[in-house]
Amino acid sequence: EMAGEYPDVVIACFGGGSNFSGISFPFLRHKLKENKNIRVIAAEPASCPKLTRGVFQYDFGDEAGYTPLLPMFTLGHNFAPSNIHAGGLRY
Repeated sequence: EMAGEYPDVVIACFGGGSNFSGISFPFLRHKLKENKNIRVIAAEPASCPKLTRGVFQYDFGDEAGYTPLLPMFTLGHNFAPSNIHAGGLRY
């Protein structure tokens, strides 16, 4: 808004969903309510491809199975991705 521009495309990472929904939902609202021409793209990590390889079914939102069953794309609540080496990262 400050720049006086409107994006053609919004790309956000998709994991748990909060980052993706936080950036994309306001633009999706504009698309649905105001007929804005915008593309919204979810980018997922290759190690956890729940949108492209997951199954849409009821599953727990946590690994322990404490949450209610929710409909979602899932690799299974007990799925664990392969370990990575992040030795050069400083955080």
